Parts: sequence; C-alpha cells; structure tokens
Amino acid sequence: MSLVPLLGSSILATLVYQLAPALPETLSFGQKLAFMLISALLMGLALSPTTLLAIISGYLWAWPIFPYLVGGYALASLIGYFIGNRLDQNTLSTLLAPYPKVHQMILQRQSKMGQLVFYMRISPIVPFAISNILFALLHTGWRRVIYFGIPGMLPRTAMAFGLGLAAASLELALKGGAEQSYQVWIILGLIGLSSFGMIRFFSAKG
Repeated sequence: MSLVPLLGSSILATLVYQLAPALPETLSFGQKLAFMLISALLMGLALSPTTLLAIISGYLWAWPIFPYLVGGYALASLIGYFIGNRLDQNTLSTLLAPYPKVHQMILQRQSKMGQLVFYMRISPIVPFAISNILFALLHTGWRRVIYFGIPGMLPRTAMAFGLGLAAASLELALKGGAEQSYQVWIILGLIGLSSFGMIRFFSAKG
C-alpha cells in the first residue's frame, strides 16, 4: 500500500514542478473549491501523502488556501472512513501488525475513542489513509474522526504548510533582497518550535 502514495507523490511533484510557472498566484473561490475536492480525493484514496500536499499548498498559494486544505482533510477523512466500513473486520489485525505502538495506544485508549482519534492523528507513526481505515474498523464514528481528528492534524499540517511558506519566502528573498528575509526566519523559528514541542510530547508519552 505504501507504493501507491510514493508513486502518486512522484507524479504530483513532477506535475507541480512543470506547471508551477503557469499556475495562478491567486485562486478564485471556484478554483479553491476544486482544489479542496481534488486534494480530498488524492488523500482519501491514498494517492498522495498529506504532508506533500500541505507543503505544495503553502509554497504555491500561502495562507488563503489553508482553510480549503483543512476542508480537504475533513473530506478525505470521510472518504477513507467509509471505505474502511466496507472492509472485513479481520483487516484490523493485518493493518496493526507493522505498528505495535499503535496497538498499544489503542489498548490504552479504547474506552475513550475521541482521545484515540486525536492522538493517532497527531502522531507521525500512522499514515493518514491507514488511520482512516483503522478508525472505521474500530467503530469510532465519523463524527469523532472530524471533531477530534482535525485538531489532531493541525500541528503536523501547519508544520508542513510552514515549510512550503518558508521555501516560497526564501525564493522571494533571494529575488527581492534582504527586506524579505525576516519572513523566512520567522517561519523557520515557528517550525522549529512546533517540532521541539511535538518531540517533547511524544518523548514524555514514551
């Protein structure tokens, strides 16, 4: 299953590299909705990792596209969840086999499904598409996947999105001079702070 997002990432990155100069810097409302739907399909069907889409979005369109990226996450979560509902319950043990830490997390929080969804989303251990299927097989309920999953996704999403912003700001600074460089340092500082916080969080949990 990991080969599918890898192939999708390669194709998507190649397309963006080739088409970036022709893409509009500002999207219309309709274009933003189209982006949200396309990104939902790519992530929900495991055709592209969430991190790559966040980086590309931050690089190409900056903050105006961020709410639509989050909306894409929500729709992708529902797509993956309803696909998981159609799978056999025996699939659960197969999916958990490569992730012993996740199995332990499930045992610890199986009576608190909201917490389970949140911590699985914030953890970088489980791929987004696989976690959606796990939620379905664990019968968490799609509402919990949205209510607790979206806040859990935001730290990782913001970090990846910030990397895209930093890349765009760095490119602008190199073209426009030193007056733009402060944006790069601010974004990199925020990414570093978020990374440090997440490392401390999971070290404490371990």
